Amino acid sequence: MRPWLCLFFVTLCSGADIIRLTEMHGRIVSPGFPEFYPNEMKNTWNITVPKGYIIKIYFTYFDLELSYMCEYDYVKISSGSRKLATLCGRESTDTEEAPGTKIFYSVDNTLTLMFRSDYSNEKKVIGFEAFYAAKDINECDKNTEEEQICDHHCHNHLGGFYCSCRVGYSLHQDKRTCTAQGS
Repeated sequence: MRPWLCLFFVTLCSGADIIRLTEMHGRIVSPGFPEFYPNEMKNTWNITVPKGYIIKIYFTYFDLELSYMCEYDYVKISSGSRKLATLCGRESTDTEEAPGTKIFYSVDNTLTLMFRSDYSNEKKVIGFEAFYAAKDINECDKNTEEEQICDHHCHNHLGGFYCSCRVGYSLHQDKRTCTAQGS
């Protein structure tokens, strides 16, 4: 197959697979789980939940080939333009990180999990099982004196927030600022 066709048909040429997940929660497993995962795998899970939510993800099982700086087989977790983690092995070492009981959180309503395996494994390894869930952002927590979201009162609800004013004030058209009634 010509190289430019490989770029277009990535799945056919390299065994790459891109999965788009839009549910509020779900399960992600390495290929073949709970059996050994194959060599030369490239899987990417792109998770998107509604705005007003972030994504939390954690692993209930994790066993990848251990290599220096996770250069052979690995799971990379990213959100926005930020890399959250590169994981491999079964337990963390001085130069490699395994997830253990750690929970990872996205920076916005999207999260990408990439799994890669190289051409060989020195021993058979199972892979991973992870669960993700949308988590409501409490916009009112950001309500500091330096960055006020609402002039008077902030009320969080699933997927968003609204502002209200003290007695004698009206909510301005911007839905955040309070002005004295009769002004």
